[in-house]
Amino acid sequence: MGHRHLATAPMSKLVFTVATDSAGTRVDVYLAGLVPGCSRSQIQRLIRGGHVLIGTRAVRPDTAVRAGDVVTVEAPPPTSAAPGPEPLPLSVVYEDRDLIVIDKPAGIVVHPGAGTPAARW
Repeated sequence: MGHRHLATAPMSKLVFTVATDSAGTRVDVYLAGLVPGCSRSQIQRLIRGGHVLIGTRAVRPDTAVRAGDVVTVEAPPPTSAAPGPEPLPLSVVYEDRDLIVIDKPAGIVVHPGAGTPAARW
């Protein structure tokens, strides 16, 4: 799959010009082979988030690229991976110097996980 790389500045923004031999390829497939460390599903999330443009227009993952198209990928700013405190409706049942007992109602997520980036109830 041919391409001509135009610019890489800074790491969060990549710009490519589509070569003739890549014309007709889906934009998600085209970029999956070019963007370092990104899978096709990650590229699709960037596209759906409006972070991939052909020229000045946002695209869908199945948009076909044409020779000469300028494709820009601009990654969103990173979010902290460290969980932070959140206000939760908890009541203290017992507390002493060495132990605390909390009454946590069922259904309250208390730590982030897959599909649950924050506590919710």
